[in-house]
Amino acid sequence: MKRIRRSFHLLLHDMLVKDPEHFAPHGIRIHIPRSADQSIRYLLARNRPYEQPEWDLIRRHLRTGMNVLELGGCMGIVSASIRAAIGPSARHIVVEAIPELAKICATNARIGAAPDAITLVEAAIDYSGSPTVRFAPRHNAHVGGVAGPNEAGVDVPATTLAALAKQMPTGPFALVCDIEGTELDMFAHESVVLDRIDVLILETHPKRYAHAKTDIETLHRRLRDHGLHLVDSSSDVQCFLRRP
Repeated sequence: MKRIRRSFHLLLHDMLVKDPEHFAPHGIRIHIPRSADQSIRYLLARNRPYEQPEWDLIRRHLRTGMNVLELGGCMGIVSASIRAAIGPSARHIVVEAIPELAKICATNARIGAAPDAITLVEAAIDYSGSPTVRFAPRHNAHVGGVAGPNEAGVDVPATTLAALAKQMPTGPFALVCDIEGTELDMFAHESVVLDRIDVLILETHPKRYAHAKTDIETLHRRLRDHGLHLVDSSSDVQCFLRRP
């Protein structure tokens, strides 16, 4: 029934709105084609809050000129918010594993960006050592992630945080991360690159962690060991800033 209601609402929206493929969450005009995930188009059409916790922390903690590495770009809606915060010229690398989403993401991530300021990387974070990883799109674009042992998916290129950091300009950068639980494995394998991160905006996924409370405590301790301290949060999204 919910799917039918959403489909009906989107049908009316697409008939009545002059430009039904453009939306303006947080006041930023983005492009989401009709062929895209209907659950996300429905939220946008109803003017429902979209990734509000990420938006809140981006607005409060990213500044003009900050270089940003973003993991889990989805459709680029958060990417467009990041660009609005950091200005046209700062470097912004966006990583999205699913090719169909990456195309939409690239369009929105380029909004307001200088020609050479944005790079889209089609890959998934993985530390198995394999050149590819099976990625499961799952039931909507928000929750895709590395596939479980018996889960269907598509094979996509694998990469690591350290490999991506080499593409960033020298010096510190901000990391915005929403990778559906893979963050635990990533931070367990990374060390040197953590010392370059000045701002970390991280969506945690306690329901995906084997030991939710303990895993989060371990994550926080590892980040503190590298000078990153929790200073702000909104729902499951947390912001860490570098302190001496």
